[in-house]
Amino acid sequence: MVFRLGSSLVSGDFCSLQPAADVVVAQDGSGHYKTIKAALDAAAKRSGTKRFVIRVKSGVYEENLEIKLKNIYLLGDGLRSTIITGSRSVVGVQRLSTLQLLR
Repeated sequence: MVFRLGSSLVSGDFCSLQPAADVVVAQDGSGHYKTIKAALDAAAKRSGTKRFVIRVKSGVYEENLEIKLKNIYLLGDGLRSTIITGSRSVVGVQRLSTLQLLR
């Protein structure tokens, strides 16, 4: 297969272009963490400034996240497979937001 990477064409497997995960989040317990928040807390304790890749496996993660860290990369299993959703009420008005992670 041939893929466009910036202005260049690259041949090979799409998965080989993805960065290696520093930690994996999986609701079933097969990863390092069961919640994205726990993975972000681990990222906050890291030393250095290199990119920190969090792979989020398929599932609907109902979490309210506020990411203030730099160089955080969330990598999901696909647009319809990995969904982060949450809601917060502000003075009786409900806001709902959802993030779907592309692969």
